[in-house]
Amino acid sequence: MPLKRTIYILLISLTMIMACGDSSDGPSAYGPIRLHFRYVDAPSHPSVFDAEPAEQTGLEKSDRLVTDQVLLLHCEDDSLYIAEDASIYGNDFYLNEVSRDTSASPALKNAFGFNGDNSYGLAEYDGGGKSVLNGTHGLEISFYMYLRDAEAYYEQRIFDCHDSLGGYTIGTNYGHLFFSVRQNGATVQVSGATRLLPQTWYLVTARFDQTNLSLTLDGKAEGSVSITGPITASSRAAVLGAGWNGDLIAYGFAGRLDEISVRTTVDYIDFDLIRLAVIDLSEFATQNEFYNSTSWRSYWAELETSLADTSKIPTWESYMDMWSRHFDVLTEQNLNLSGAFAQGTIRGVEGMNLLAVVGIQKGVITYTGQGFVAVIGSEVTDAHLELWPWEHGL
Repeated sequence: MPLKRTIYILLISLTMIMACGDSSDGPSAYGPIRLHFRYVDAPSHPSVFDAEPAEQTGLEKSDRLVTDQVLLLHCEDDSLYIAEDASIYGNDFYLNEVSRDTSASPALKNAFGFNGDNSYGLAEYDGGGKSVLNGTHGLEISFYMYLRDAEAYYEQRIFDCHDSLGGYTIGTNYGHLFFSVRQNGATVQVSGATRLLPQTWYLVTARFDQTNLSLTLDGKAEGSVSITGPITASSRAAVLGAGWNGDLIAYGFAGRLDEISVRTTVDYIDFDLIRLAVIDLSEFATQNEFYNSTSWRSYWAELETSLADTSKIPTWESYMDMWSRHFDVLTEQNLNLSGAFAQGTIRGVEGMNLLAVVGIQKGVITYTGQGFVAVIGSEVTDAHLELWPWEHGL
């Protein structure tokens, strides 16, 4: 049975430092690198999220749970088309006809304005991905909201991540809040007791902890219902300021939203060790030049031979031996593990570097990935990697 998909963003806030040999002044520091990983269960590239299997609800021995903030939208973006996620998960939202308006207080600056008709945000899933937003094992969503109209008797959806079998929805109906989740197509819902006033700011929090659904309004309990077990994962993207009606986006919200936060309890692969190597590619001007080189072709042929030999156990040592026969491996290091995350300091060279990363369990490589980092001066550099099961190669 393959391992499950996991927390997608694994490694953050690294620093690339130039290897200076015998320089008496010590290494020269370059700008920070934000290095993002996501784990993939099957070789479905390039449409990884389109082909991602449904999330399982049971945990395997190699999996653990961790709770983290997986979305934070401050709603202050200058762009009319993208809402940038301020959490480390990169769950940005595409915006359609979303305006900027004043928020609940000067300190919060701008809020998103929704017209109740054709304005909404749609999760793009280029960063954290839908598994972390699914909230299968636990969920807390909070936001500031402001209803525009007094005649808010029809259903409006604020945050919707559901399909016919699973997921969750938060919205208003007849002027009251509601929070619903689905377990294999069956809906469990809690409704708020307070009749919401128009043109009034409220702080809303909805929680799911596998035993209860609850709503609070400005810190006061609005209602709760009992629930048993996890919710079923949704196959659809999350929608902000509207909701899914079949395959269409409908149930538009007329009002403002601000400071939208989602915390979920997600499952991740519990690696014993994360190892990283930096490989010097500074002799190559572009990635295409690297991939067309004799050295790369020789390495790839050796890797394919190794993958085909099922009697060979993939270890870090054998993996690095393959790289070293064809390229200059600058550094090898362990990354510090803390729950679902790993972090450390990368040492490399100015110019192009290749990062080779593996996840190790019981001394054996189970996941592997690689990515390029071109470091110039002190600019912040982003590197995005996918970790694949070892048997699928790179």
